[in-house]
Amino acid sequence: MFYKYVLFYHFFLLSCVGAMATSLSSFGQGSGDIFLDDLMCNGDEATLLDCPNTMFHNCIHLEDAGAICQGCLTGAVRLVNGFRTSEGRVEVCSNNVWGTVCDVAWGSDDATVVCRQLGLSVTNAVAQVGDFYGPTAASTVPIFFYNVGCISSEDVLVDCSAFDANGICGHHQDAGVMCSEFGELIDNFPALD
Repeated sequence: MFYKYVLFYHFFLLSCVGAMATSLSSFGQGSGDIFLDDLMCNGDEATLLDCPNTMFHNCIHLEDAGAICQGCLTGAVRLVNGFRTSEGRVEVCSNNVWGTVCDVAWGSDDATVVCRQLGLSVTNAVAQVGDFYGPTAASTVPIFFYNVGCISSEDVLVDCSAFDANGICGHHQDAGVMCSEFGELIDNFPALD
């Protein structure tokens, strides 16, 4: 279970620029086991588990670490407003701005690629349409793509064919995905070119 969340949050950090570390449980204290202490990452590691660290810790949850993302890398995806971390409205970053994807022609092959890009299980990936995960926070959020045409073998969503939405769709057509909580998790993340 811990491995899944390390992968999810690790990808979140890879998808942003200007990440700032936080400490002293600035997002609230966690619960359960503490797995890493005294991380000494230099930024070249593939995962948090590759960072030098103290295998045995002397921490309490008052010291839980976090991160704040200042921007995003073009091509990164995230899931927003889901009922769990492995589902939600699909948002894509373009030129340091997050935007949505229109659900015209949105299907399971597209959902599979999003789940793969996030390092989540692609087993039984489900495409959600019709703004299933609720409206965006603001009508100023751009809608970047429509008629996305993945064939399910792509590593990242921006490698799929798509058209510029350019005012064609409304947020009532925001696409979403539900990635399976079961099945083999992806243990390496596709590179964003």
